[in-house]
Amino acid sequence: ETSSQHAKAHMAQPGQEYDHHAHALECAVAAFVTSNIDKQDLSKNAEEVSQQIWATLYDYPNLKSCQGLEQYIKDCVRLSWGLANQTPPFVIDYEQRTYKKDLHIRFHNSDPESNTIKTYLWPALLEGSGGPTVQKAVVIT
Repeated sequence: ETSSQHAKAHMAQPGQEYDHHAHALECAVAAFVTSNIDKQDLSKNAEEVSQQIWATLYDYPNLKSCQGLEQYIKDCVRLSWGLANQTPPFVIDYEQRTYKKDLHIRFHNSDPESNTIKTYLWPALLEGSGGPTVQKAVVIT
């Protein structure tokens, strides 16, 4: 959940019609978050991701002391935060199961006659939910 989504959820009043003040505040919060993406403290987010990785890869305890991996995690969290806090927020898509030429690229060993996606090698990046494709997904059909 992004900061602007969090603020919006707290401002919502059930049964209330459109509120210009709430909308103005929502826009201001979104603008603030977007303009301060590089200043946000994401250390707790990176730590949470690290803990998930350590729990998944418990057979590799030496990864915990790998500074290159730690930096990579921090960089990925920063990039994800930046993409999620754009207007509209960028979306990573990897759940479509039917091949779409405007959203997917087939990997070289795919069945060109099949439109059923077996697996994703790389997800698609969309500008907003249902928005234009920024980067096509690489899939195996």
